[in-house]
Order: sequence, then structure tokens, then C-alpha cells
Amino acid sequence: MFRRRHATPLEHHLVDEFDAGRLTRRQLLRRLSVIGAGVALASGWPRSSHSQERAGAVIRLSAHAPAGSIDPLRSNDATSILLLTQVAEFLVTNWPDGLRPSLAESWAPNADGSVWTFRLRRGVLFHSGQPLTAGDVVATMDRLTDPASGSGGASLFRGTLSKGGTQRRDDYTVEFHLDRPNASFPYYVSSDHINAAILPNGNGGNFQSGFVGSGPFRLQRYRANQGVVLTRNPQWWGGAVLPERIEASFHPSEPSQTLAMLSGDVDLAFVSAFATQPLLKDRRFRIERLPSSAHFQLHMRNDVAPFNDRRVREAFALAIDRPRLIGLLYRGFAELGNDAPLAPALSVTDASVAQRGRNLQKARALFQAAGVRTLPFPLVAPRWLEIPNYAVLVQSALREAGVDLSLRIDALEKYYGSAKFGTSPWLDSPLAITDYASRGFPDVYLGAALSSTGIWNAARFHNEEFDRLFAQYQRTLDLHSQRVIARDMQQLLLAETPMVVPFFRNVLMPIDARLRDVEANPFGWVSLARAWRA
Repeated sequence: MFRRRHATPLEHHLVDEFDAGRLTRRQLLRRLSVIGAGVALASGWPRSSHSQERAGAVIRLSAHAPAGSIDPLRSNDATSILLLTQVAEFLVTNWPDGLRPSLAESWAPNADGSVWTFRLRRGVLFHSGQPLTAGDVVATMDRLTDPASGSGGASLFRGTLSKGGTQRRDDYTVEFHLDRPNASFPYYVSSDHINAAILPNGNGGNFQSGFVGSGPFRLQRYRANQGVVLTRNPQWWGGAVLPERIEASFHPSEPSQTLAMLSGDVDLAFVSAFATQPLLKDRRFRIERLPSSAHFQLHMRNDVAPFNDRRVREAFALAIDRPRLIGLLYRGFAELGNDAPLAPALSVTDASVAQRGRNLQKARALFQAAGVRTLPFPLVAPRWLEIPNYAVLVQSALREAGVDLSLRIDALEKYYGSAKFGTSPWLDSPLAITDYASRGFPDVYLGAALSSTGIWNAARFHNEEFDRLFAQYQRTLDLHSQRVIARDMQQLLLAETPMVVPFFRNVLMPIDARLRDVEANPFGWVSLARAWRA
């Protein structure tokens, strides 16, 4: 499977880990792909093996109406992600089996991971006919990393890549000079990070007017609050696009999406476990189950009484019945969480760390020792997905532990507010539940949400040892050392418990059983270029 003759020391290390049984074949390939090893980069976009007689399908998608205008610089809602990944592309694509080249043919770090060099694919055309060059990558990344741009990607790049750090070496070579070494940097410019979609230089900021990207589909028609029609791009560098067009209809709720599936009006949707139930035993559909790192963070502000008492935070976590939550909320479509945002689906997570379980007796004792019988503020949660039901179950669990807890459910827009401290119920509430989408790497979860300088540190968690470990983790290139550091972070977060993370939900995608060769990752990226209808 792997030729060692020209391998780097880091590649040798990964294969040694595989030979020792500490990595599965899938994990080996994923890790090799991150550092740009040739074995994982050989395929890129798979060429179609299907004859033209399988071309011409019209694929119908169901989605919520976008939260606002569709703009790669700022969008992060599920519908914008689904549509953007049809028309725009990234330097790297996170396929189910690992990172693969897309607009970049190859990439590699220098010795310490402080400079990453990406070589671009030649012959790529944007829908406008403009050829892709290094200048487009530099312009895109400078927009993303400009503090004045309002970019949704600023939180991820903060402290890693600054404006001006993306440099053109020649027309088809780009160097990223990082603020500090980062072993996971290819994920930052991959399809896991929707804001990193590469747009043509000179893009005027009105992406929605034309959806100009380089992807396999291009815009035919967009109607706000109704839907989008995309047609195949005959100039796509990846080869023949099989579907004739994609018709995406906007639906107001998950029940209406499920009804559209049952009535045969749509072929594919992303919905919750509850919305999937009517489809599970219907042979007209198959359910793609994607293990993910998506989770709800229930934070407790460490600077506010009674959560400034570690005993109270631990008691809160011990009161939660995790298997029961997974059964009631997800019908089993989730994995246990251990109060750290490190999912079993991530290769760096150390599965040997002891799993926290429910212990009502200890929870009651800790609450009593801290003098807590009623929490003086509500648990604040957005009206989104299963979160309101989750909040009710948490309230019930606390009641069994002898503590009264009130709830406040906010509209989604009100809950997030400006997403800045001082003007956001999410970030300002002493106790709140927040949805974090799936990512192939945990840097956002650990940095933005838990580091002392994190812009989403709603728990006000300030721990010098955690900050040191996270910085060490980011600059460590070999997987074994990363796992050792991750284990230390997991154990520290268990001890301090700034947040409760009881599960990582699977991403579910019901598909018409006749639709073949649809690939997806848990972050909402869906490949339809090779899809066909049997």
C-alpha cells in the first residue's frame, strides 16, 4: 500500500503507527493526506466510469431558506454550505476517506509546519471564463484574514494566518507563511471551512448575483425564499458532469422536508434524527449515516457563582444521563461524549480516557456541599434542531439531582445576537447550549471556544495549562505526539468541566434509493457531479 523508499521521516512515523496497530488503514490515509503524502493524493477527483447513457439526471434537493444572502465570506448556515459546495471549490476537499486535492494538486509543510506550499492545478476556469491563478488564492485569503472584512473565517485564522501571510511564488504556487506552526493547516483551506472557497480576484462582493466559482455546477436561476436552479458546467476541470441540473427548493421546516421526500418531490435532504424516522423503513430511501464531530456545548461561566465552584460544574455533568439522551434525542444516531469537544470520529482523540457516566448520588452530594438547590439564572438555548428538547431533558436530570433549573428558549437570531461579548445571549449567559457543526479537525472547538483568548469562549475558561497544551498541539506534526497532548487536554477538561459535551450526533442524509454515487462529509459538503439515477 505504501512505498517507503522516498518517504519523509513524518510519513515513516505514520506507517510505523499503522504497523503497530495504533492506526486503522482509514486513519493512516487521512493523516497522510493532511501532510500531502503522495499515496493519499494519487486520485484527486475520481473520473467517471459511467457511460453517457447515465448522464442527464435532474437532482432535487430540499433545504431551509438561507439565513441571509449567500456569501462565501460570511455564510455558515447549512443551505449556503450545500449550495456553495456545488458552484465553488477549495484548495483541498475533505472526502469521506481523507483530504484530496481540488484546486491545489499538492501541498507540503516545511520542517516545523510554519510554511505550507500549495501547487495549483492548471487549466481551471471560473464560470466567467477567467483562469485560476495564484492571484485569486491570495485575494481570497487576504479577504478572509482582513480584520475589517467581517469574514466568518476570521475566528479560525486568528493567530494562525494574518493578512499578507498568503504569498504568490509564481502563477501556480502559493505559500502560506503562518503566524505560528500549525500541523492541521490544510484543513483550514479545505471544504470543512466554507469561507475558504476560492473566488476570482476582483470579486465585487455580490456573489449571490452570479454564484461565480469554478465548481461542477453554475447558476441558472436564484429566487430568494423559493429556491435555486443550477446547471452542469461543461468547462469543469474534473471532467464530465453527469446531472443535467440541480433544483434546490427551500422548505420552512423539517416536517415539510420529510413530507417532500415522502411525496417524491425531492431526492435528498439533510434532516435530524426525528425527521428521519418516517423514512427509515421506507425502501424508497436509504439513510446515509455520517459519524461526525457535531455537538452541543453546554457551557457554564467559570467567572460567575455558583459555577466558579468546580464542584458545581462537576455535579452538573454527573447528573446527565448520556445514553438516555442519545436514545431519546437521536434514536441511537450519536456517539458518547466525554465533556471535551474531541469526538471519536477525530483521529487525535484518545479513546483510553475514562468515560464519565451518570452518578446521581455524587452529583447530589456535590451540589449539597456547595449549597446549591436552585440555580439563580435560566439555561438559555436557541430554538434550533433538538436543542429545546435537550434543554428540557437537562432540566429533568438536574431536578433528579435535587436542583431546580428554569429554561429560556430564544429565537435563533436573538440567541446569537452579534456573536460578540456584551451583545450576545450565547456568549454572555452564565448557562447556555450552543450548536457546533462538524469539522474534520478540532482547532475551532479548542481555540475559539476554550483558549483564554478565544473569541467564542462563552465559559470564560482561562487556564494556562490548557493554553500551553493547545499551542503545543497545534505545532506538533506527528500523530502519536498529538494524541498524547489531546489526552492531556481531555483529562484537564474532565477535571475542570467548563462545559458539558454528552454526545456527538451523526449527520443524517436521506437519499432516494435510485440515486447513486452521491458522496458527502459531515460538514455539509456534498458531491453530486458523478451522481446518476438508476
